[in-house]
Amino acid sequence: MHLLLCALPLLWIVAWQSAPPLSLVVQIDPPVAVQNGTLGLTFVVRNGGDELLEGVLVEIGIPEQTVLASTEASSDHWKVSAPARGQGGTVRYQSKNPIPPGQEVQVSLQVTVLQEPGGTVVLDKYTATAQGLETPVSGPPVTVRVQVTPTPEPPTPPPSPTMTTVPPSTTPPAAATDTATPTQPAATPSAVPTRTTAPSPTTAPTATPSPTITVVVAELPPTPTPNLTSEEERLGTATVLVFVGLLVAVIASSVTWLVRSKNR
Repeated sequence: MHLLLCALPLLWIVAWQSAPPLSLVVQIDPPVAVQNGTLGLTFVVRNGGDELLEGVLVEIGIPEQTVLASTEASSDHWKVSAPARGQGGTVRYQSKNPIPPGQEVQVSLQVTVLQEPGGTVVLDKYTATAQGLETPVSGPPVTVRVQVTPTPEPPTPPPSPTMTTVPPSTTPPAAATDTATPTQPAATPSAVPTRTTAPSPTTAPTATPSPTITVVVAELPPTPTPNLTSEEERLGTATVLVFVGLLVAVIASSVTWLVRSKNR
């Protein structure tokens, strides 16, 4: 009887150790999170015992400062229960088939990180259980740092174009030299009066016909009009007027002289 009482604790210890073990491991990708980026969480469930694991249930609490983006699991092996996309809460994966000894299966989910840069995302609520296990298996807390995005330096503006103002030259421009040679107007030949000798006086003077003055004007070829300046035009005009005045004075003197000679 005493031996039986000593053997019962040993049998209980052996029966406890022979219970199907269950392990749960999480893999995170990428190892550093980015605000508004996606963080992938993959959970590996392994049957390390020598018996089938039935009724395996994996429960994952979505970390704070994150929301659910999507879930992934084999529909032939798992039944997934999850909150709506963009919400927090708990995702549950219920196994439809037992896990054979020495085999492992995976489930995964993606969350969107809302945590500000420099903060952390902590995954501390994920468990796995199976039929025959009184206590669920819990994984250790995992902390993921949220990367601080460096502030990009503003682009360097291109150098402003330099405008150089060239002052106007103070040297007066050279005066234009007029090389045209003024052409003097051709002299108009003066009229040559024909002088008639008065008849010698007689006792019976006879009437002498009136003297005839013939003015011969030579026909000259047309002279091209020169390009004269205003001063040259005034000088030429004054010269012509003086010449015409002298001609008129000569004619008037000749006529006066003839008239006086006739009256003597």
